[in-house]
This record gives sequence, C-alpha cells and structure tokens, in this order.
Amino acid sequence: MSWTVASSKKIINSVPSNSLWSKQCISRCLSPGHSLQSLRHVSSHPVFAYRFVERGFHGISQPRCSQKHHRKEEEKGRSRDFISKQKKLKSAFKAKVADISEDIKTVPNLLTLLRMLSAPVLGGLVVYEQFSLAVGLFVMAGITDLMDGYIARNFKNQKSVLGTMMDPLADKLLVTMLTVTLAMVDLIPVPLVTLIIARDVGLIGAAFYIRYLSLPPPKTVSRYFDLTLPTAKLYPSTLSKVNTALQLSLVALTLAAPVFGYVDHNYLHALWYITAATTISSGLQYVLSAKSFFKILQRSSGGEKPFQHKKN
Repeated sequence: MSWTVASSKKIINSVPSNSLWSKQCISRCLSPGHSLQSLRHVSSHPVFAYRFVERGFHGISQPRCSQKHHRKEEEKGRSRDFISKQKKLKSAFKAKVADISEDIKTVPNLLTLLRMLSAPVLGGLVVYEQFSLAVGLFVMAGITDLMDGYIARNFKNQKSVLGTMMDPLADKLLVTMLTVTLAMVDLIPVPLVTLIIARDVGLIGAAFYIRYLSLPPPKTVSRYFDLTLPTAKLYPSTLSKVNTALQLSLVALTLAAPVFGYVDHNYLHALWYITAATTISSGLQYVLSAKSFFKILQRSSGGEKPFQHKKN
C-alpha cells in the first residue's frame, strides 16, 4: 500500500508543470492496490514513464468504480430526459382534451333524453293496444322536440355537438319503435317497416364509423364513448328532414287511427307510398354524397374549426 502511494507521488512529481492533464490523469487513475504491475513498470523506466505520462497515461485503465459511476450518471440523465418528455406529452394531451371537451348538461339534451326514454313506453302501449294513452304520450314527446330545438337555437350556452347527434337519433328511435309495434298490430305494412329500419340502421352504422374516423389518437374505448369529446358534426340533408317529418306524420296518424276511427283509410295508404319513396331517395343521397353531410372538428385557440375531407 505504501509503495503504491509513494510511487504515485513520484510519477506525478516527475511530470512537467505544463502537463496538467497528465497529472490529473495519474492522480485519478492511480489508487492504492490498483494496477500495481503498471506502476512498477513505469517507476522502473523513468524515460518511458515520462513519455507514458505525456501521452496521457493510456497504459493504465480507468478504475472500474469510476466507469460505473459515469455509466450511472448517463443512465440517470437519460431517465430524467425521458421522464421530462413524458410529462410534457401528458400535459399537452390534457390541454388538448380540455380544449375540445364541452358541457353536455344542457336543457335540450335533457329533453332529448326524455324523448328517447319515452320510445319503449310508447311501444308497450301500442302492443297492449292502449292507443289513447299512446297518443297523449306521443304528443308530449313532440312538444319536447319543439322545445329543445327552440332552446338550442336561441340560447348559445345550450348548444352542443352532442345535441346535434342526439336529436335525430331520438327521432329515429321513436319512429323505429312505433313502426315495429304498429306493424305487430297490423296497422302498418311490414315491407315499409323493413325499409325504414334498414335505412336507419345504415345511418347509425355510418355515424359510428364517422366517430371512429374523427377521433384523434389514442383511439381507446373510453375516449370513443366519451360524450364530452365531440369530434364530428352531422348535417342532415333537406330531403332527409322531409323524410323524417313524413315518418313522424305516418306513425302519428296511424297511432291516432284507432282512436278517431279511420283505420285503413286511403290517405294512409298514399302516405305509405310517399314515405317509402322519400326513404329510398334520402338513403341513396347519403350513399352518393356522404362527405357533404358531416365535418370533422379540429380545435384551435379560436374555437372549433371544421375540417372537410379532400375529394380524390
């Protein structure tokens, strides 16, 4: 031990004063009990020792403890950089989600939800042939439809992207439930009901696909069904609005027929054919010009910004 320390000091002192790097190299590399054979070799050949030191003392390797320490520091630095990047990504993601989220607790959405919940109740009343109660409930559902549209148009804080999707969905649910149950009691022909349901199923499937297409990554199940995260806005065509009005008129008049005594009237038959024609026409319009009836939303500091697909 004493030989090693003494030899280390002797070699360090033999280095010229301007060889500061060499002295530091030796003082760091020489340690008690380390590279004894190299120390003896250097100390026994002064000329070689001088050249050895001037070249940076490459003959004696750096202690393993110093190498490990250096590697640990590098690993810690990489870990800190990785953690910092992850934190920045998370904060950016949270800010983006907060920017595109909206308040869905509005009066129109509540009224639309009530109208959707009334659909199975109406269906049950029709099956049990309680037509008077069914007509009363249907009128109340129509009033809620008018109210939620009026409130959404006249109060800016009551508008929501979710409402633009829920309102037509509630109408379709109501029409589907009533047409099926009215067909069960032989008040509407089954082919017409099949046509209406086929169109509505196609539109609902398209809405789910648009939701997936417009959802920004990461595309997870929880984010897909997050109602506070609007990603697309739907625009029904004029022909589709006319068709919806005809379908509602059809179920309303058919529902009231047993109450007022005009079951199987010729005017109802004419309404069947008109409704079937507009159902087919509006369905074909959506198929042929699908990209004209929805917009994918992009959010910026200035608010929502529509994004339209580029046509090939």
